[in-house]
Amino acid sequence: MTAKPLQILPAEIAPRVKMVNYFEVKPGDRWGEREIHDLELILVVVGTFAYDRAGKEICRVEAGDVLCIPPAEP
Repeated sequence: MTAKPLQILPAEIAPRVKMVNYFEVKPGDRWGEREIHDLELILVVVGTFAYDRAGKEICRVEAGDVLCIPPAEP
């Protein structure tokens, strides 16, 4: 099941940027489970990004899309 896109305006989240990274990811690369206690934004520049949690796909985003992952619960 793929989640429906949701539009969030910057004023609705009032982010404070703590860290910025750029990763070039090869097809098939995966990151392990992790908990991030801040809002996470992922910009897909090229290709497709599949976001899953506990092995279950939450959504899939395409080039030009931004995925917004809410903070993990403490």
